[in-house]
Amino acid sequence: MILTLEVNHKQEKEMDKDQIINALSRLLQKRNTDIINLELQIETLTVELNSIKKENEKEIKIEKDNNEKPQKL
Repeated sequence: MILTLEVNHKQEKEMDKDQIINALSRLLQKRNTDIINLELQIETLTVELNSIKKENEKEIKIEKDNNEKPQKL
């Protein structure tokens, strides 16, 4: 009976180790997924920001060109 308890105790320790490893693995996978999602959001927002900047630059250039043309009376 003592031998059985020692075996069960070792099995419990092994299960605890496996559970800890599995839990840490899941946390790491979730963290990696979160990082990938954040990188995708950053990329999307960067593209959107660059598009807005280009549009603003075009508007500023058009406005500048219009202001530089001599006005006819």
